[in-house]
Order: sequence, then C-alpha cells, then structure tokens
Amino acid sequence: MHEWGLHDLADTIELIVSELVTNAVKASMDQDGRPRYTADNGLACIHLRLSTDRQAVLVEVWDENSRLPEPARPDLDDESGRGLMLVDALAARWGWDLPNSGRGKIVWALVES
Repeated sequence: MHEWGLHDLADTIELIVSELVTNAVKASMDQDGRPRYTADNGLACIHLRLSTDRQAVLVEVWDENSRLPEPARPDLDDESGRGLMLVDALAARWGWDLPNSGRGKIVWALVES
C-alpha cells in the first residue's frame, strides 16, 4: 500500500487478506486438518494477487477447492465464523468466480479509497 500511495487502506487490506487467505488455507485441508493433496499428487496451492488503479485495491485469493464460500451465522459467544461478514463490511464489493480451468475458485474483494 505504501508503494501505491494508499496508506489509508493498509489496515483494511491487511485484514481482508488475512481473512481470505485463512479461508483458503482451511479449504485446502482434509477433514483431519492435514494439507490436502491434489489429483496430480502435489500439495494444494493458494495464490494471492493484489492489484490497483490507485483508487481501489482488488484482493484475489485462489484455492483449489471449488466449494463456494458461505458466510457463517455465528452465535454471539462463538470465537470464529465472522470472517466473510468482516470482508462484507469492509469491502465495497466482494464475491467469487470459478476459473475457466475448472479448478478451484477465486474469492475477491474490492476496497475503495
């Protein structure tokens, strides 16, 4: 954010990246919490891309799990499950796309200055 002159967005971008990458890591785990292996016998990958037009920042996180994100409905005393609610509150828009490759999903958030 510093190099792009978007200092005022740094904390928001950091929080959104943290939430989306955490969700991608969880989506890349087996039910027992171990890293999932892909069909080509490699570990599941996660990719992060940040892009800007110096007015807004687009955060994109790709993982190999094609299950679409669903915001949780946590109880008041739950310690987790609010990540996508937080992204929704901080981003101008957010959503997901399924890549043409048919592998995984891209969850994105647009943050405007």
